[in-house]
Amino acid sequence: MKIEKELLFNKLEEINNLIDINYKEDPHIGPLIGLSGSSLFKFYYSKFLNNKKENDKGEEIIIEALDRINKGYNNPNFSSGIAGLCWTLDHLYSNKFIDLDLDILLKDIDQYLINMLEKKISAKNFDFLHGAIGIVLYLINRFKNTKSEELKSKLFNSIEYFLINLQKTSINIENTNKWYSIIDISSNITGVGFGLAHGMASILGILLKIYSLKEFQESSITILNGTINYLMEHKRFDSKSFFPSYIDTNGNPLKPSRVAWCYGDLGIALKLYQSSKILNNKYIEDEAIKILTHTSKRTDPKDTRVVDAGICHGSFGNSILFGKIYHYTKIDEFKNARDFWLIDGISKGNMKDGYAGYKKKVGSNNWEKELNVLQGIAGIGLSILDYLNTEKNNWDESLMIS
Repeated sequence: MKIEKELLFNKLEEINNLIDINYKEDPHIGPLIGLSGSSLFKFYYSKFLNNKKENDKGEEIIIEALDRINKGYNNPNFSSGIAGLCWTLDHLYSNKFIDLDLDILLKDIDQYLINMLEKKISAKNFDFLHGAIGIVLYLINRFKNTKSEELKSKLFNSIEYFLINLQKTSINIENTNKWYSIIDISSNITGVGFGLAHGMASILGILLKIYSLKEFQESSITILNGTINYLMEHKRFDSKSFFPSYIDTNGNPLKPSRVAWCYGDLGIALKLYQSSKILNNKYIEDEAIKILTHTSKRTDPKDTRVVDAGICHGSFGNSILFGKIYHYTKIDEFKNARDFWLIDGISKGNMKDGYAGYKKKVGSNNWEKELNVLQGIAGIGLSILDYLNTEKNNWDESLMIS
């Protein structure tokens, strides 16, 4: 099936209009679940069209999110809350979408997030979407971009505190590091998660971010290597996937894992590939490419478990990831996989009562309309823009991809 660009343009216009009409109904303010994600779509769509109108609408959505904080909204999390909104503001400023003095605008909020980071760490909550990792992702960017020496010193201390406590809470065995967390709240299963959403891949992702700061290279290299070593030791091919979704405390793996952003080989191998380039390790690079090449051939829905289109565990998330990998490697298999999943995602937009034809699957057989980036049409729109743009965007840092 050929990708018809006119169809993509029409889908973008439809998504854009739906966001205009419905964004205020979203109760959250984060980039993955909330208003910030809708604003990201508007700003990038404005850039794509060279149209100031959509840029102004993006600013309107950001103002709505900030107004909710002024009215008492206090969820600190990255995916749906304040840390994610602040990441979005920093991202928009860094990419010249907005011109604001963030040191003034975010002064009180930054201190609130520093305090909330300490609470997340005390609770041993190192989750990306809902815990310490997401907050630190934002604080790392503020550390790089702030002009305030006072704030920079506070942020240094917070990042260092996070790193020390991440090390303390890890289980260190023979030069490997792993972390236990609750894998399934409903059944109270505890184990080692492997995915980008909640697991080892997101820990590796944040450690790569910290290691990229010269101030932390010496203090982070040991735990960075230990995390990579643990993943490499558990790379065991079983005819479908190389990695499990998780391993429980008794050592039992849940395999095969799906093909998705949230869990599975795709996100893990992306982080290993990025590690190989940063650490100049050809062996890890070759292994990551081998995993990714195999994953690019997994297209049977019974194997991939892809049933809807959204980024989290659907077609467009896979398209974004393979697009990023193709951008890095220029290997044609990954371009073909990107296109396969884009076409698959477009073909799923056929629900007459959905947003732009899309719904997310909930539970065993329920379907719901969704506006947000993680499982809704804002994310689908950003995915389409990524495909159409010759310039690679880095909004996907909000997904721990960039």
